[in-house]
Amino acid sequence: MTAGVVDGLVLARQAGFSIDAGRLERARQRIRGLIDSGKGSDGRALGADALAYLTYAYAVSGPIPDAYLDSIFSRREGTLPAALAQLALALHLTGDKARAAQAAEELARLAKQTDSEAHWESAARSSQVDPQSDLDATSFALRALAVITPQSPLLPKIARWMVANRRHGYYWESTRDTTQAILGLTEYVRSSGELTADYSFEVYLNGEPVLRRNVTAAEAATGQPVVIARRGAALGAANQIRVVKRGNGTLFFSAVLEYYTRREEIAPAAGDNLALTRDYLRLKVVTVDGRPRWSLESL
Repeated sequence: MTAGVVDGLVLARQAGFSIDAGRLERARQRIRGLIDSGKGSDGRALGADALAYLTYAYAVSGPIPDAYLDSIFSRREGTLPAALAQLALALHLTGDKARAAQAAEELARLAKQTDSEAHWESAARSSQVDPQSDLDATSFALRALAVITPQSPLLPKIARWMVANRRHGYYWESTRDTTQAILGLTEYVRSSGELTADYSFEVYLNGEPVLRRNVTAAEAATGQPVVIARRGAALGAANQIRVVKRGNGTLFFSAVLEYYTRREEIAPAAGDNLALTRDYLRLKVVTVDGRPRWSLESL
């Protein structure tokens, strides 16, 4: 928790907010005490994952002894992906470019990737750090690779995976995941130059052009909702939406389909992966042994 708060305070200070320097320094003293003792407040030995996060927070908030980084670097094998990413970031921040690049290379090898997406899995759990989701691990990995290896072909794949794994297109699983995702994606767009966009895009429905817009640096970071309404004979049994981009920059988009019917009776339908049935029941209150109970009966 202390490492997380220190990391947040440093981000706030970098954003121009006034931070109590004394409070931050006391937190750094606490972190140093935890690292030096190698034990948590419960007296148990700290694992490499917890120490990596503490070391990272200490490095981003001020000067750090080389011995702290040396210790974590020597224990990095088998750590969680987020811990390896935090180590790489700390090494890069302190000017140790060679070992930062080595840690980043090892991190990249742990990625689970397809032709279009990449992410990290965080199946392991530790009682000394908060349970880490795949999103949390992937976000820290994205931050590390974007800073240390900005030309890595993994970067657009990681960004695509993170954007695709939002809930309802707007946010992620939790406020923590959403925060980490924004931090990771912000670092990515900063290193990739995507905010200097200069392109146009066109949207087609069944071959018919329905929209054309230009996107410059001023609009690159803003969402542009597009609503296509079609009724009755204007739609076919199968409908295709095609998006065409022309120019420099990356276009991210997601699609949501909403459909309505005025029919009162709709027959159940099934597909290869989904089958639905529909039952109508009446909910009643009945008395059993003198006590009210809920009861269901068919209509």
